[in-house]
Amino acid sequence: MPFGKYTLDFYCPAKKLCIEVDGEQHFLTQDSDKQRDAELLTYGIRVLRIPSLDIFEETGLALTAWRRIIEECLE
Repeated sequence: MPFGKYTLDFYCPAKKLCIEVDGEQHFLTQDSDKQRDAELLTYGIRVLRIPSLDIFEETGLALTAWRRIIEECLE
């Protein structure tokens, strides 16, 4: 989803919640990711970052945890 100079992986405009699935390359971009998240927060957008390795290695546990976090964000 395009948002200004960024592309958000998944975005719910009604709840201003962005979900980013981070691949291994994000280990090298943590500082710029923090800056990006801070900038999005100035627009009221909360960012939930999900490591892609979790999706592949612990899918069931990861989905259960993320669902709980997302539900809390949407309350």
